[in-house]
Amino acid sequence: MKIIDFALNHSRTFIAVLFFLIIAGTSTYLTIPKEAAPDVNIPFIYISLSDRGIAPEDSERLLVKPVEDEVKTVEGLKEMRSTSYSGGGNVLLEFDAGFNADKAMDDIREKVDRAKGNLPDNADDPTINEVNVSAFPILLISLSGDVQERSLQRFAEILQDEIEGIPSVLEAKIGGKRKEQVDVIIDVRSLEGYNLRLEELINIVNQNNQMISAGEQDTGDGSFSISVPGLYENLEDVLETPIKSQGDSVIRFKDVAKVKKTFEDRSNYARVGGKPAITIEVSKRVGENLIDTVNAVKE
Repeated sequence: MKIIDFALNHSRTFIAVLFFLIIAGTSTYLTIPKEAAPDVNIPFIYISLSDRGIAPEDSERLLVKPVEDEVKTVEGLKEMRSTSYSGGGNVLLEFDAGFNADKAMDDIREKVDRAKGNLPDNADDPTINEVNVSAFPILLISLSGDVQERSLQRFAEILQDEIEGIPSVLEAKIGGKRKEQVDVIIDVRSLEGYNLRLEELINIVNQNNQMISAGEQDTGDGSFSISVPGLYENLEDVLETPIKSQGDSVIRFKDVAKVKKTFEDRSNYARVGGKPAITIEVSKRVGENLIDTVNAVKE
């Protein structure tokens, strides 16, 4: 009752304190960082194993089993699960809550290094990754429209650079993008008419499309590497490449072949409303405010 009596006897002071607490609480609520999926230390570590062409049964025996035998003694390990498939396998390690991720990663790297000696000679180096929720994309941007694929990709690259310039953004990864390449269409009759072989043509292109080192230049204040640029910059450079001299004339690439810009075959697809699209997956840095980062990207 003393508290109630005090409040009644000092009502103005009590109301002022209560009002201050309400204002402070509201201000804190509005300014405190908020996330739908806050940074969480997930107790999982993933080991990926690869050996192109290996059968699932052999993958289990030759890839997965040697790694399992080594990592099963890691301190704090709660459960170990593995999968074998054609071309490789993986091992998923689950640890007790509150585990020391850095120490666990060091121990696993050491034990996987030991297991490497028992893996097939043509197997790729195992990769070890910690499952990190913070690395998951926080925003997916889709770009599509009635424009050429090359223009859409160029716009996506410009947007990617701008987004990655935001301090709180870790990465903006483009999906559905294809690398440009140059297709060469050989005129077989012209090649035979000039007494040339396809292998000669390939060798000439390779020799004329490389960066050549010219050593170093010492200026007294320091040394600088010198390179002679020899890479093709455009289609005209390819077409004007000399192949063979015949009397007073020079046979050039354009005399026996045609070239055109195109794209490599797709390895992944992105679609919006059934139409081809390009996507940008945005990931934030650990500890950064999710809402502020999303708003900065949208701006």
